[in-house]
Amino acid sequence: MSESERDPRHLLALRLNEQYPNDVGIIVSFLLNYITLKPGESLILQPNEPHAYLSGEGIECMATSDNVVRGGLTPKLKDAKILVDMLTYNTGDITPYTGEIIGEGGSSAKMYTSGFKEFNVIRVKFDANVSEF
Repeated sequence: MSESERDPRHLLALRLNEQYPNDVGIIVSFLLNYITLKPGESLILQPNEPHAYLSGEGIECMATSDNVVRGGLTPKLKDAKILVDMLTYNTGDITPYTGEIIGEGGSSAKMYTSGFKEFNVIRVKFDANVSEF
């Protein structure tokens, strides 16, 4: 099978095996939703839902927490028992969120409503010809 005929998940598993040889986390990549976000898209994940970002630039916002638990694909401390106990095991697809346009004028702003009381995210793009917002 040529590389162009392979499913993106198979290519991902091969890439992860090069980066983290024989790591158990590689198999988990087949269990998670595989999503490629476009610029301006976001995901809203509930607490205790596993996630990983593999490449590109982005921000991750979360409420104050001390429960970052890793299960694989890292040289950092892993605690599989705690991870297995805390996960929600919810299934289903997840739809990227594009935010809602807010404000008026020469600059554009989008509100990314998180659904959590602790925070929302606002993205502001300023027009070079506008001196105030």
